[in-house]
Amino acid sequence: RSERVLCSARAAVLLYDEAQKLWVPAGGVPGAGGAGPPPPQNPPSCVQLFHQPGSLGFRLV
Repeated sequence: RSERVLCSARAAVLLYDEAQKLWVPAGGVPGAGGAGPPPPQNPPSCVQLFHQPGSLGFRLV
């Protein structure tokens, strides 16, 4: 049986930048932090939680 979507949501997606020790918007420009004006805000992303019943696995996309 194939996986199915359990839920969908709009959310701000962030990645942790270990070098800068801070969270940055996903899909942002590398090295955009630091001096100067802040980067423009990213619009919310569509986030979906998938479930694979056969393997009891989940996937967040």
